[in-house]
Order: sequence, then structure tokens, then C-alpha cells
Amino acid sequence: MNTFNNKRKRDSIQKIKSALLELLKTNEIENITITMICQEAKINRSTFYANYENMQELIKDLGSYVQETVKELYKFDKEIQKHGLINVKKLLNYIYKNPKIYNPFYKLGYDKLCYVTKEDLENEVVAKLYDGKYIEYHVLFFTAGFNAVIKRWMDTGLKETPEEIEQIIISEYKDQFETVFKIGE
Repeated sequence: MNTFNNKRKRDSIQKIKSALLELLKTNEIENITITMICQEAKINRSTFYANYENMQELIKDLGSYVQETVKELYKFDKEIQKHGLINVKKLLNYIYKNPKIYNPFYKLGYDKLCYVTKEDLENEVVAKLYDGKYIEYHVLFFTAGFNAVIKRWMDTGLKETPEEIEQIIISEYKDQFETVFKIGE
């Protein structure tokens, strides 16, 4: 294989993704065109189409990138691997320091794609909640609320500190929160 061309392809893809991320700062996804992306990335349309078939393919690729970036945050957290828990403080601090990574998650609508997995329902900590009844509904309700709080926080420019947002989330789930989530650290 020609490594020069592989590097050039990777560079083009990175320019395209970066351009879309930059445009998402001031535009809604439905208002962004391929022409705008090409202008922002300083590439020709042919370069865009050499890497992506259409805008949907780019959005899917960028969404995967954002999801993988967030997963990396927890990759080496032994507590999460052991119990399937989320360290809320760690997540909120990460979002606060890296809004450029997380903002597309919401702008691209990936928060609406969050769903309850079989592993979520089989998690021994989660299964103890609410006497094990209607767990799927409780987890869906929590996920939607959690995402709504984070999205609002980002939409208003991260004016509150991560600690303030953590307290808002904790106050909504007082009795169950310490059981499911790691607080502090």
C-alpha cells in the first residue's frame, strides 16, 4: 500500500470531521451543507466524496468517534469495569474541559439513541433498585433526565461548575443515587 496516500486520506478525513465540529458550534446539523464543510476544511468537494458517500455517512462516522472518545474516558476505570457504575464527577469534569468533544453528541442527536442494554438490566446494583420492578423504565427515565441536564448545561455555555451540576443530578435521584453512582473522587 502507498502509505503517503493513506496518510493523506486520514488527513482529509480529519479535516472534514474538524470542519463539521467547528460548524456545529454555531449551526444546527440540518443547516450544515457539504459545501460549508468543504469551505471550512479548505478542500474540494471531490475530496469530500472520496471519503464519504453523503452527509449521513459523515454524521455516523463522527458520532462513532464521539462515542469512542467518551468510552475511552472510562477504559481504565477499574471500579466501572467491576460494577458498571458511572463516576459522575469524572464525566462532568471531562465534559467541562472538553465541550468540543461532547457537544456533537447532543447536536447530532446521539443522546436520543441511548437505550437500555441487557447488561444494564442485569447489572447487580441496578437490579436491586425499586425491588427489581420495572427496571427498564427506571433506567430509561434516568438516562433521558441525565442527558437532558447535560444538554441544557452545554446549551447555556457550561455556566455552572461540574460540582453544581452533580448536585442537581444527585438531588433528583436522592435515594437511589448513591447505590447506582459513584459520588466524588
